[in-house]
Amino acid sequence: MNLGRLRTYVGAVQARTTLVSAAIVVAVLLIPSVLPHAGVGTYALGLAFGAGTGLAVMGVVLVYQSSRVINFAQVQMGAVSATLFSELVRHHYLVFFVYGVCPECLGNRWLRPAEYWVSAFLSLLAAPLVGLLVFLVLRLLRGAPRYVSTVATLALGTALTAAAASLLPALFDPQRGGGALLNSANLTPPVVMHLAVGGVLLDFGQVLAIAAALVALLLVVAFLRFTRAGRAVRATAEDRERAASLGINEAMVQAQVWLLAGTLAGLAAILQGMAAGGTTGGSATAGLMVRVLVAAILAGMESVPLALAAAFALSCLDQAFFAGFQNTSLVDGALFVIVLVALLLRPRGAPSRYDPDAAVWRVVREVRPTPPQLRNVLPVKRARRALVAAIVVVLVALPLVSAPGDLEGITTLAIYGMVGLSLLLVAGWAGQISLGQFGFVGVGAWVAAVLAANLNWPMPIAVLGAALAGAAVAVIVGLPSLRIRGLYLAVTSLAFAVAVASLLISPSLGGRLLPDRLDRPALLGLDLEDERVFYYLCVIITLLVVGAVLGMRRSRTGRAVIAGRDNERASQALGIAPLLAKVEIFAVSGFIAALAGALFAFEQHGVRAGSFSAEVSERMFMMVIVGGLGAVSGPLLGSLYLGALPILSAVGTAGPDVGAAVVLVLILALSPGGLTQLVFAARDAFLRRVADRHHIDVPSLVGRRLGVTERMPIAPKLLRGGGTAFVPIRYRVPGLPRIRKVAFIEPRARR
Repeated sequence: MNLGRLRTYVGAVQARTTLVSAAIVVAVLLIPSVLPHAGVGTYALGLAFGAGTGLAVMGVVLVYQSSRVINFAQVQMGAVSATLFSELVRHHYLVFFVYGVCPECLGNRWLRPAEYWVSAFLSLLAAPLVGLLVFLVLRLLRGAPRYVSTVATLALGTALTAAAASLLPALFDPQRGGGALLNSANLTPPVVMHLAVGGVLLDFGQVLAIAAALVALLLVVAFLRFTRAGRAVRATAEDRERAASLGINEAMVQAQVWLLAGTLAGLAAILQGMAAGGTTGGSATAGLMVRVLVAAILAGMESVPLALAAAFALSCLDQAFFAGFQNTSLVDGALFVIVLVALLLRPRGAPSRYDPDAAVWRVVREVRPTPPQLRNVLPVKRARRALVAAIVVVLVALPLVSAPGDLEGITTLAIYGMVGLSLLLVAGWAGQISLGQFGFVGVGAWVAAVLAANLNWPMPIAVLGAALAGAAVAVIVGLPSLRIRGLYLAVTSLAFAVAVASLLISPSLGGRLLPDRLDRPALLGLDLEDERVFYYLCVIITLLVVGAVLGMRRSRTGRAVIAGRDNERASQALGIAPLLAKVEIFAVSGFIAALAGALFAFEQHGVRAGSFSAEVSERMFMMVIVGGLGAVSGPLLGSLYLGALPILSAVGTAGPDVGAAVVLVLILALSPGGLTQLVFAARDAFLRRVADRHHIDVPSLVGRRLGVTERMPIAPKLLRGGGTAFVPIRYRVPGLPRIRKVAFIEPRARR
């Protein structure tokens, strides 16, 4: 296939993708017309309340196009502007300023409206600064894999929400002591206007939100098409290496896009406050983020106009379900079905086209085992035995020195470790981001509770049935990732986690089948109601899961799925079936997660809706990334990190979230491989000392001493007459010094 035919094929694939997405958006728009109590007014309210979501989706698409990073902090970036707007309006700082300059001007009827709009303008000015701050933090991680930046946006979003809800209001009202935004100002615009649409009255704030979203769309499209910076953004999105070879500064392009994304986030939060008449600090729920991501997926992460249309369609769906059923929980389940169908109908890309998402996970380097030259050396054997003995002593002695309340938390960490191991299979081995892993935990907990309490199944059989149910559901959720690589499993799994929390665990729906209390039975003569006995049971099951994961890594399935992650076409050429191996990995991952959920239900003596929220799933993914994806010990180290987070509670009300975000970013900046990289770097230093002391030549340890790349440095190309030859960017090997200018040296004359 020549280059011209390849470009034609790629264009046809993109056109089919756009048509499929547009058809799904039109279908979603038609759903409210068949629901009861839904009419033209429903669409009007959907446009009004979907304007903020649409602006957020536009920011997500722009950031992804320029940086190939999913910005999970897009909604939270507007929290600062929303809180600042509310505080400026509530405290009337502009009125006090005018009173100090012109006391007789207080009677002017234009003073309060002017104060309102000036406060909105000043709050909007803070939005691009927040976007620039997020960009600067992510620049610290520019040498790390792309999924590390994605995790950093999750942590930064949590920190921004906490800062906007507690820290920023405390600056305006210190007597409140940094508490939550209890007395939000009335943010209804001071303009009396009502527009009747289908029996629904839209006020000025709602009409302004719709108009501002459409104007913002026109400005963004004009920026991308008619400005030099916009053309640079589109060139970077199309081919980053080609754009760099043409002299486009990628960092400058990304900074401009993050400024624009921050402005869109702040504008969305302010308009949402005007349309709703108030704000709660701009906090965002996982359900709102799912709507943003689903709209971005429907737009193919490329089309900004289609992204805004998809956001409007999903908002109309929300309003229709609320008008007909006074509940939007069913929409969460519908969103999961919509994104699943959209990804299954999405055409495959061109087989020879470079996929920037396909190479993301190739940098996930697994930790090397102890070199065979040193395994039988006496100091190494002693150190290994001492480490195993220390772990056994700690695990056995913990129940003897811990209070029952603390022991329950330690048991929960062991269960979280199992969830982390299930994430390791999907994220570390299969190369797929799963942000809804706790949804499978919720499925396992629900099935185990129903089987044990309602059907009186024995606990082992109920736990096994729950694990099998989780395996089946995991295969269904992972179906899109069998066809399309990249970020799509993250959106599908997060939508699934929100649907589980809203439908299966919700007390008004699936939660009606759950028992009020789930008692632990006696097992093999042991009373599991004893916290120590149940702790030992969970630890033993966790160790068995660790052994099973280690065995699977050495099996044909583990090697096949990792080969497919690194190079799917090459593995297929060698006769490996990576799709079948990926299905098996998804099934085993869901099995382990649901097994952990069943134990969690018995540990908590029931299934509580607040324990299975999608925010917990995001926290689990951050836990695994902090621990590291390079070894089986990574999720276990991550669970220890998660257990240490409550120590940050002494900082203040917003301390745990802000402190945890700071710690996470520092860990990822210093060690992109997580805590595993630090631990095994210390191990390699010890092995290197042993090798030097015993005069044993270990080439792998020498390579690690040379640098992070673990490769011997490549010598630069030299000219015949001396000096270093210039190497273009597209042919330059990463890690070598860049030569800006090379002096021309006259070649020697031949004799």
